[in-house]
Amino acid sequence: MDSQNNKNENMEIDLLELVRQLWAKRIYILKVTAVAMITGLIVAFSIPREYTCTVKMAPEGSKSGITGDMSSIAAMAGINIGMDDADGLSYMLYPDVVQSIPFITELINIPINTEELAVGSNLYNYIDKEIRQPWWEAVLTSPFKLMDIIHYGNNKGKDSEINPYKLTKKQDKIFTSLKKRISVNIDKKTGIITTGVTLQDQALAAVVADSLVSKLERFVIDYRTNKAKQDLDFALKVFTDSKQKYYDAQKSYARYIDNNKNIVLESVLIEQERLKNEQVLAYNVYSGLAQQVEKARMKVQEQTPCVTVIEPARVPVRKSNTSKVVILLVFAIIGCLLGSFRVIYSKWDKIYVTQ
Repeated sequence: MDSQNNKNENMEIDLLELVRQLWAKRIYILKVTAVAMITGLIVAFSIPREYTCTVKMAPEGSKSGITGDMSSIAAMAGINIGMDDADGLSYMLYPDVVQSIPFITELINIPINTEELAVGSNLYNYIDKEIRQPWWEAVLTSPFKLMDIIHYGNNKGKDSEINPYKLTKKQDKIFTSLKKRISVNIDKKTGIITTGVTLQDQALAAVVADSLVSKLERFVIDYRTNKAKQDLDFALKVFTDSKQKYYDAQKSYARYIDNNKNIVLESVLIEQERLKNEQVLAYNVYSGLAQQVEKARMKVQEQTPCVTVIEPARVPVRKSNTSKVVILLVFAIIGCLLGSFRVIYSKWDKIYVTQ
């Protein structure tokens, strides 16, 4: 046992012999590398070009006073203390909002107006019919598609209308594909939100990115102003009722005065005083509610956030997926390593020698 351990300890790799064996088998290594490079070329040209359009935006927060100062100081240290948008939607929830089914349902119905594409009328049809996949993905998914045709063949053509509460299997697949092509990244220090849309059509990527930002901005505004709008609607309803009551009291008082001119009965004077008081009371309520309506309108404006687009959507020039040259180099390195490892394994007894 000890002699075996000592033998193993005295064995080491002969680097000179290793280099000699690799050089002797260089033709074989080059052949393996060439095969790997050809495979890399096939893979590189099989991957469709994709383009990513990014938009940078800075939504207005609702921080104020000590809370805002504490949040700013914490942000400088890279810490989120959860005080952002205390009375509204936290910007940290924007990625979840964009990935939600209602938001995707609204986004996937945007029309396609690019000249290069003539598919249906919306983004749903584009993803369904125009998105190209690598050949190996089609081969791997063929058995599953065949099973879907067998099981769901009778439902073909029944998913023209999208019901976000009950998606079909095809619709769910298209929704998932769109979700993967949308990204939302947030810089916790600066609060800048970067949204990205990746598609195989350059112009369409810019259109979808611009629409994504617009819909997200509208969603944030609706969320932040929802309570204020409800208060305004209620104030307008009560104001309208009080206005009508004031007009009715005013008409009743005027009609009573016209019908009882030159009459000095005490009962007439008392009724006149009562109607006048009702008119004054109705006017005071009407006037007070008019002020409340104006305050509610100002509250809606105050709660409406301002979203500043720092980097607007534009048609991307360069593709976003991995370059063909990089793929070729990676496969060349893999081929060279595989060939070298095969040579080392076959000549291991000559390389690993006893000292």
